[in-house]
Amino acid sequence: MRPARTLRTLACVAACCLAWAATADAESTWRLEQPSPPLGPTGQSAPPVALGQIGAISFWAPNRGVLITAGDPPTIPAGVWAYNGRGWHELSNQCGATDGRIAWAGAEEFWTVSDGRPGEAEVNGEKPPLEDDTLCRFAGGRIVESFAAPAFESDSYQAMHAAACLGPEDCWFAGSRVGRGSSQVGSFHLHWNGTVMTEVPYTGEEFPVEDMTPFDGQLYESVRLSQAENEKSETQRSSPPVLHVFEPSMEGFQPLLNLSHEVLYGPGEQPWGLDYLHLAAGPGALWAAAGQQPRAVG
Repeated sequence: MRPARTLRTLACVAACCLAWAATADAESTWRLEQPSPPLGPTGQSAPPVALGQIGAISFWAPNRGVLITAGDPPTIPAGVWAYNGRGWHELSNQCGATDGRIAWAGAEEFWTVSDGRPGEAEVNGEKPPLEDDTLCRFAGGRIVESFAAPAFESDSYQAMHAAACLGPEDCWFAGSRVGRGSSQVGSFHLHWNGTVMTEVPYTGEEFPVEDMTPFDGQLYESVRLSQAENEKSETQRSSPPVLHVFEPSMEGFQPLLNLSHEVLYGPGEQPWGLDYLHLAAGPGALWAAAGQQPRAVG
């Protein structure tokens, strides 16, 4: 476990803003980079358009970025777009997502949390869930494989809200609670070891995982706390851990216990009053920020 001083956590009761610090000689400025749609049938470009809801945007380098979108039908299909330092272009009209996440495994490889494909049969009048329950692996600018599981099974993939990699052979994906009918309890996790995708649920609690980021050779994930879920747990805590940590020597994520209630919350503040911690890694520090729960949870 890293010393507590390397983890600088900010728990805010209002929406938090990210302040960018620019050096005096950097002359950093903002400019519009509105993507242009794919070329039409005649090969002519059209004016820039909206891409629809953007689930995530992530950069490996200043001239190498990707975003995942739900699209803006019928003009723009759900898919993945890439930035090459000069502009945005459609990388794939597949593997888009209602929300979606991106995890870089290397300079030429990344994963997306995407929507499943429609067409699976209903069960007892219930439509199979499709939102954010499929994984796509991109390498060399194209989709090389995807991972999904049939709905309504004990090992069905659940909606995933977090994704991160320590390398091409160590990627994690996490989200909602383990599915109904499963013999296990906890929050849903998938692990990619470079060859096989394996379900490795976090069994400490059943709080959904909402964010994940690498920092200093480890992965950190944050959960959305709920008083109702805490009361149902066999290990009830007055202040459940809001962060879990994973490093290659571990078999899975473990609770980060060296953050006291006094560090995270104000006087008289309950853990379930705050939203999950949004994570970002910077030079020498892992940063986290949270606002109030957007709605009553628990």
